[in-house]
Amino acid sequence: MKIAISGTNGFVGGRAKKYFTEKGYEVISLTRNDLLHAHQDLVKKVDGADVVIHLSGASLIRRWTRKGKDLIYNSRIDTTRNLSNAILEAENPPALFVSTSAVGIYQTKGVHSEDEYVYDMGFTGKVCKAWEAEAMRSVLKCRVALFRFGIILDKKEGAFARMTKIFKAGLGGKIATGKQPMPWVHIEDVLRAYDFAIHNARIHGAVNVASPGVIQSSEYTRMLAKKLKRPHLIPVPGFALRLLYGKGAILLTEGQSVVPKKLLDCGFTFKYPILKDALEELV
Repeated sequence: MKIAISGTNGFVGGRAKKYFTEKGYEVISLTRNDLLHAHQDLVKKVDGADVVIHLSGASLIRRWTRKGKDLIYNSRIDTTRNLSNAILEAENPPALFVSTSAVGIYQTKGVHSEDEYVYDMGFTGKVCKAWEAEAMRSVLKCRVALFRFGIILDKKEGAFARMTKIFKAGLGGKIATGKQPMPWVHIEDVLRAYDFAIHNARIHGAVNVASPGVIQSSEYTRMLAKKLKRPHLIPVPGFALRLLYGKGAILLTEGQSVVPKKLLDCGFTFKYPILKDALEELV
């Protein structure tokens, strides 16, 4: 099987490349130049691929200045638009296109599944909806799945690895009020969800890729501190995060409670459904 993956120099893209290579799949890397400038090269790379996995985009954790917002928006929408155009032009299009999205598409109030939800009306909701709309244009040629990620936990890269360093130094504590829900998922379950989608035709449209064991942020930080045998005494107040990130701090001070209904209904089994199990492997 041939899989084309964008963002292979990044955290999740790099792990996906390694995962599928070890399973014996042929992996083709789609570079940033392919996605933004080399249209004909992009068409050639997706033509004949069985699956395309799109993982690209600038970090959301930054100050949401006009320049910052443009970078966040364009790094997602432009690359996804170009990739969809390439798939639509391919003589032998992929059978499946899995594009990235985020649970930030939902409001911070309520519990959201793929069937019952309320969309966020702010910047993150706007970005995610435009992002997904560009990917869904490929449905004319192939099955499309939109993976809406929670916070991805990995021991070496990403937010968890950075937070672990802080807690090991004895500087850990709750973030803002600590009452905000924290939708999370172990990196192994992310990779397994990709593999599951490849072999299960019922996986299409929006897919919440987050553990069924959603918890409050303060519970997460307490459990991490206990596992590391470090104090949980130094809170990070919301005003400090707003000084640092401006309106972008909302990603840390608020969160979404989501249910991975589609994955569960289709028979996917999470290897790490609760945080205690995930921390046993990660720490």
